[in-house]
Amino acid sequence: MNWYLKCLKEYANFKGRASRSEYWFFVLFNILFSIVAGMIDRTLGLTGSIGVGTLYSLAMFIPGLAVATRRFHDTGRSGLQIVICYVAVFVGAMMMGVGAVAGIISAGNESAGGAAAGGMFALLGMPLMAAAGIYALVILVLGSNPGDNKYGPPAPSAP
Repeated sequence: MNWYLKCLKEYANFKGRASRSEYWFFVLFNILFSIVAGMIDRTLGLTGSIGVGTLYSLAMFIPGLAVATRRFHDTGRSGLQIVICYVAVFVGAMMMGVGAVAGIISAGNESAGGAAAGGMFALLGMPLMAAAGIYALVILVLGSNPGDNKYGPPAPSAP
């Protein structure tokens, strides 16, 4: 819990380094709190609308991006790489969505070529999302660079 609170205190700190423990405990508590927020939403009948879960997710976007950036710094990589991963996942998801909609519309108009093109566009989005997600995951689980690097001294092992 201390790692989670540390990340919240460093809400928008994109400088420095974050250890694996700091990052993954932040992720763990985010998952747990998201489950609780989803249960609250269901209890209050807020599913399908802006509820506690949505507000919590929006509030945690910047701290999550900040701690991921610091985690990339800890492995000696630029924090811009995590932003590129976010953008690649977003673009891949948009390609899948647009391709799926185009395929459905073309299929309704009995246009086999349009449906195939829409399906191919959707299929191109999947590897883009997968590649970006796998790359980010690999970097996030890597060990820290020992000693100082251009992003500062090693992250502390305890909060």
